[in-house]
Amino acid sequence: MRFRRFLILGSLLLVSCAGIKHNDNAQNLLNPKNHEVRDRAFLDVLEMSGEHKEEDVASATEAVSDDEEVLEEITDEPKRAVGKRFNSFAYSPFRRFTPSPDIEKEILAEDLDRAAPKELSKKDRQHVVPNEINEAVQKWIDIFTDKEQDLFARYLKRSGRYEKDVKEILKEEGVPDELFYLMMIESGFTTKARSRAGATGPWQFMRGTARNYKLRMTRYLDERRDPWKSTRAAARYLRGLYKAFGSWYLAMASYNAGEMRTLGAILRADSRDFWELAAQNRLPKETMNYIPKFLAAMIIAKHPEKYGFDPSEIEPPLNSVLVKVPGGRRLRDIAKAINVSHDDLELLNPGLLRGITPPNEEYEIRVPSGSSDLLVASVNSLPKVREPKEKEIFSSGNTHKVRRGESLWQIAKRYGVSVKELVQVNRLPYPYKIYPNQRLQIPG
Repeated sequence: MRFRRFLILGSLLLVSCAGIKHNDNAQNLLNPKNHEVRDRAFLDVLEMSGEHKEEDVASATEAVSDDEEVLEEITDEPKRAVGKRFNSFAYSPFRRFTPSPDIEKEILAEDLDRAAPKELSKKDRQHVVPNEINEAVQKWIDIFTDKEQDLFARYLKRSGRYEKDVKEILKEEGVPDELFYLMMIESGFTTKARSRAGATGPWQFMRGTARNYKLRMTRYLDERRDPWKSTRAAARYLRGLYKAFGSWYLAMASYNAGEMRTLGAILRADSRDFWELAAQNRLPKETMNYIPKFLAAMIIAKHPEKYGFDPSEIEPPLNSVLVKVPGGRRLRDIAKAINVSHDDLELLNPGLLRGITPPNEEYEIRVPSGSSDLLVASVNSLPKVREPKEKEIFSSGNTHKVRRGESLWQIAKRYGVSVKELVQVNRLPYPYKIYPNQRLQIPG
């Protein structure tokens, strides 16, 4: 079977970005502000790659590894990370590429939808996640009800806080409310969850994807940790993946493994059936377990008593409302003004990293239902936090070219300055990443 419109990122870089100087490729493609360049390239390659079979795609990607300098700049990894076969390419660091949400409309305006399988089930057409128990799913039901029973019980207990609101948001965004249970697999409904790779919050968003879906991350905010805002972002991301792949299983697999890996697996397996991809070991082990774990969690959570869990232990919903508050107000002062505990207010606003609203702007916070009138009445009397003025740091006029593997701490130590001064003089955005060949100003 020939699949139309597959994303081949190597060709994307070479074909669609031919007009960009190769030294600027990394910055132009990976800078989330430059969606237009990436999206146009994304669409061009979808068009181009539909005319190629797997062997043609493999030969097309050979050229990618010929430009070692560009490859290393883009991936921040050595040339060997990407082989000359599509198999190597699809599992490379390029899989971190994510199109912006706006691309969805243009893809759909063309004929990507024709790539969806013709044999979509009635449930898929009704936007419902298929519910099935096979050997792989039963394995995880057994694990969640035996070896990991205590852990699953904690997740199930915590689920009550968010189930009502999250399912409502999912429905508003036009995706199945069963995707709520994906949140259980991603984080166990823990707002402060953070993976070793830096994925954060209940939906485990990486920073680049979070920005694409309008989640804010500043010194004061990380909206990836906000269950309500991150749910809306996750719903839109999953909705786009479903429209591209025509299957909720494949959409979830892409959410876990990335679009590149899933597309590569489909191409090599010549199948769009998730279970067939798993049978052929075309996906990472984590992803092959991801769908069975999700289905097992959903099945148990819908019938907790049947599987030995006490539904009475599930926490009640966090009934809350949004109220606008001026910038620079402490949650502790707000809690006191509306007669609720500071811990309860923090639970409703996990995205406020410093326990204060962002300075110099109004910001909507969540308060318990029934408390909004009290807050509105007292909001003008809340004290504003005074930020200490930071000492202005100037450049010495000297620069340093970042070498591969160097850290800010090493560079700061070499020049006898602090990391904070280095960050300030170069105006590095959080989380203060630096890249090979980047020129840094050295503080004076």
